[in-house]
Amino acid sequence: MDAKFFGLISFQKAQALQLDKLASVKFGSCPGFVLGFELEPTVTLGARSAEQDVFWLEQAWRERGFVFADADRGGQATIHNPGQLVIFPTIDIRAIGVRRFVCLVSDVTRNFLSANGCETKWREQDPGLYSSTGKVMSLGLRVRSGIVTHGLSIN
Repeated sequence: MDAKFFGLISFQKAQALQLDKLASVKFGSCPGFVLGFELEPTVTLGARSAEQDVFWLEQAWRERGFVFADADRGGQATIHNPGQLVIFPTIDIRAIGVRRFVCLVSDVTRNFLSANGCETKWREQDPGLYSSTGKVMSLGLRVRSGIVTHGLSIN
């Protein structure tokens, strides 16, 4: 499996990079990729996004330099800022299934954060990892034909 960190880029470029890798995974020439980024100020809107997900009016976000982008994933609105790690796995998960993949990602992330002094807990009612000060990891995935795309963000 290949992994690469791209640094600070736009959400549109991150999506294009993931789509480029998707064909390799889909047609079996590669078992998977993990792409890492910091995103320029962006509010991504998942399949379950609603107007109340964004606490300020869209114009106020835009005045602060944010762009809005539809994301072909589950979940609600997610705010991305420089300094936040965004990870896009593009992996065939048919052998382990969606639930096991989510558990794996959350366990690995929780262990990484713990090793770096940040204790977190998973919240089933509002999926993600939370520390005593708030949400630390958000998940927004899409699974199609057994291949997971989009991913997670770590604050």
